[in-house]
Formats: sequence, C-alpha cells, structure tokens
Amino acid sequence: GACVHAVLIVLYGIFTYYDFNTDAVTLPEGNGQYSMFQDVHVMIFIGFGFLMTFLGKNSFTSTGHSLYIAAIACMWGILCEGFWERAMHHVEEGEKRWHHIPINLNQLVNADFGAGAVLITFGALIGRVSITQMVVVALIEVCIFMIIINIQIFQVKVADIGGSMAIHMFGAYFGLACSFVIEKLNPSRVDKDESKNGSTHDSDVTAMIGTLFLWCFWPSFNSYFASNDARANRGVINTYLSLMCSVSATFIICVLVYKGKLRMVEVQNSTIAGGVAIGTCADMAVEPFGAMLIGTCAGTISVLGYAYLSPYLNKRIGLKDTCGIHNLHGMPGLLGGIAGIIASAAAGTGGHYANFDYTRFPSGVSDGMFLVWPDRANHGASRQAANQLAFLGICLGFGIVGGCLTGAIISLFPVIDKMYDDAEEWELEAEHEHHVDHHHHHDHTNKNVEMTTIKATGEHVAANGTVLKSDEVCYEPTVHGPDAQHE
Repeated sequence: GACVHAVLIVLYGIFTYYDFNTDAVTLPEGNGQYSMFQDVHVMIFIGFGFLMTFLGKNSFTSTGHSLYIAAIACMWGILCEGFWERAMHHVEEGEKRWHHIPINLNQLVNADFGAGAVLITFGALIGRVSITQMVVVALIEVCIFMIIINIQIFQVKVADIGGSMAIHMFGAYFGLACSFVIEKLNPSRVDKDESKNGSTHDSDVTAMIGTLFLWCFWPSFNSYFASNDARANRGVINTYLSLMCSVSATFIICVLVYKGKLRMVEVQNSTIAGGVAIGTCADMAVEPFGAMLIGTCAGTISVLGYAYLSPYLNKRIGLKDTCGIHNLHGMPGLLGGIAGIIASAAAGTGGHYANFDYTRFPSGVSDGMFLVWPDRANHGASRQAANQLAFLGICLGFGIVGGCLTGAIISLFPVIDKMYDDAEEWELEAEHEHHVDHHHHHDHTNKNVEMTTIKATGEHVAANGTVLKSDEVCYEPTVHGPDAQHE
C-alpha cells in the first residue's frame, strides 16, 4: 500500500496538471454539474460502503476497505484514463502529448465510475479476500475499465451514459470470474469457517442506509454526462420512473416467491436494480412507459436471481457471490444493454424521432439526438444497434477474461484465516473492552480467569494462562432490554 501511494504521487507530479477550465474558487458556482458530481461521490463513498454492511461481523471491512479501495481506484483511474485516451485518440489525430494529463471535473467523475466498478467486484469477494488482494484487483480492473471507456468513446461510439454495460455488467462479471477462479485455485478455502456469512437485524438496517443513498442519488449518476438540458431531463425522468417501478416490482415478486413474506436482502438490492438497468438508455427517448417497463423487469429478475439463481450457481459450480452482485449489477446491467440495443434500433426517422436531426440541433428544437449517439450521422439505426451489441460483448468479454486473470494473480496470496470477520484485519478494541466490562460485572468470583492480555491473533489469554477462543469472548448472545443497544 505504501509503495502504491508513493508511486501515485510521483506519477501525478510528472504527468498531470490542472485543466485550463479548472478554477477551485468558482467551480461550485461556475459549473452546473458540480452538485451532480457530489451526488455521484456520495453514491460511491457512502452508498456502496453502507450497502455491504449487512454482514453482521464484517462491517468495518465493508465501510473501511471500501473507502480505501475506492480512493486508490480513483487516483489510479485518472492516470489510466489520460494514458488510454492518448493511446487511442490523440495518436489517431497525430497528437502525442503523453506527458500531459489535464484534470477537471469530468475526470473526477470518470474516476468515481471506475471506483464504482471495483466496488461492485468487491461485493462478490468481500469477507473472503484481504485488503492487499483488493488493491491488486483495483489496479488491474481500473486499467481495463478505462480501456473500455475509451473504446466506447473513440472507437465504437455507443450510448451508455449510465454505465449499464461499462460499469455494472463489467464490474459484476469481473468480480464473479475472479471469485470463481480463487475458489478453484485454492482448494483449502473449502475448509474455512463461513458461519459468519450472514446478517443481523441491526446490520440489515444499516445496509438499508446505503440502499436509500443509492436510490435517491441514482438519477444524477445516470445523467451526469448529459451534454444539454433535454438529455439531462430525460436521464432524470427515466431513472426516476425505473427506480420507482423496481421498488414496486421487488415487493410484489417477493410476496409471491416467499409466500406472503418480504426478505431484507431483496429490499436492499433489487429495489435499486432499476437504476442499473436504465443506465444505457437513460438519455434516450424510450418514453415514460418504456422506463417503467425496464425498471419492472430489472426488479423482477433481481428478486428471482436472489431466490433461485444464486443458490443454484453456488451449489452447482461453487460460484460464491457474497453480496449477490449478479442479481443487482450483472443481470440488470445485461438487461440495460439489451434495452439500449432495442432503443437504438427503434430510433429511426419516424415517430418520436421525426423532428430530430442526427447531425445538428434542428431549428426550433432544443435537442439533438446526435448527442446520444455520437456517430449516428454516419449510419442508420440498424448499424447503431449492431455497435451497441458489439460493445455489450466487449464489456462482457473484458470482464470475464480480466476477472479470471486477476483471480489467478490474487490466488498467489495467502488465504485469509477468518472469513467474513473483521478480526482478520481490524483491531476490535471497543468490542473487547465491552466484553471485559461485561465479564467483570457478571463474574466477581472467578479471579483466575480475569482478562489481562489480548493477543493480536484474536485469542484472549486469561491471567492463569488459559487461552479462550475469540468466539467465546466476543460473540455473545443478543442482549434484550436496556443493554441491547450496545450489541
């Protein structure tokens, strides 16, 4: 970690500079997108971290590791984006400014998007890998992610404003492939205790905080890069309606699947699947009913994935997916890519699109559909749909292959001893002190087992030399009554 930190500072000193439009004094007022940047930033650093706190004994890892990994991913992402942009774009134009990477607000948001893809991957691996392994994952994945973004912008020139394909689907299948490989290459992992892979009532409530942050700010995530008001309005409206319908569909399908009951895992995740699925065509004129249909389908397949597909894949091929990213990001992202293909094929010259010119802003119309599809003026709707399909395949292929290779690399690291347990990498002083006080309060007679030393390994040594297992000390039955709030 220290080496990565030092190298990043050196690289920034050599290659980066402020963009000529960047003015730290006037940025919040001079750039109307600054508030949307704040929304995206909150989603990445609060929403994703808290969403993963459902693990009852792993909440330090969920929030703390997410913060560190996202910070590394953002810093590395700005450099990677600048490098690949010059490799794919400036060389094409005969311009070789390799030593200059300007930084502005758009670079910060793209860096956040790259961090988002990494945190999606983290969702599949959380509780089963070390922070060192996740730093390696972040460095590799962000590099590949920025290749995909530059392919999207400069090569195939497709629409994916909210990243259904480039962020969510790529991040999900990268994580799933990585998870699959590390389990297959480390057979010893099978013998590890996974009993702490579960939630508590309190941890589920905390995870809902992440859900609500993501749910409220997702319209900004899907419309930040809209280059005019009409696109931004469509992005907000479509995302809003899709999210509403994914919530409704989640509750309806849950009641049907679980015979009148609701489950917190689906409410935490499937309710925001609509934001994932609408991402590709958020700024397209899919009409309100189209956005609602996409959100309904996303919520439905997400619930069914949690109920049936995830248990099946785990049992059948041993695919472990801690947070169920396949159901929140993978399948809804794939659905969003397919919706984008259909919407692009339907965007001809008739119906809603009769008044639009794909090469310029039409007279009297405050929109230009050429901004949705940058290369649309050079070909028809069917070719654009084919390009969208090709990009879906690129994201899926890069995700699976990149995830497999990364999984093979991090499999070389030692397997962590305590799965889904903060005690593996965190000092749990508060919990230990609480136990000591609790122990003295309830046992005044046994002086020989007074707690005097707490070893770094998580074992607790009594005054008489007796070694107590951490489970016997830290994990006590749930307390009801006045002391329950401390549990």
